Amino acid sequence: MLLLGDETRIEVLSQAGRVLRRMDLEQPFAYGVADGMFVSANRLLVVYEGEAGEGKNTFRYVMYDAQTGKVIRQYRPEFPGAAACFEDGQSVTVLVRQSSAAIATGTTELQ
Repeated sequence: MLLLGDETRIEVLSQAGRVLRRMDLEQPFAYGVADGMFVSANRLLVVYEGEAGEGKNTFRYVMYDAQTGKVIRQYRPEFPGAAACFEDGQSVTVLVRQSSAAIATGTTELQ
């Protein structure tokens, strides 16, 4: 479960709702907001929105190890949309909104 507040935190729950583990996550922005979380193959992808240079808001994707909460990779996407799922830990599949308002599927390799 992704918990929002002054710091982004993850809680892992049992099916009965008991907290098994808590992790505080390193955030890419001083005053950013976590917009969503996706889990796959022992990885967490958290989408953050925050202020970058020149007063513009930007998105940053941060991939964490699901056991330790340590940052594996972070990057700024070069496309609009929201992450939909991981494929194999090497690439991310995203939903991309086109100018016609249609939604397309795009895949990008992680570096």
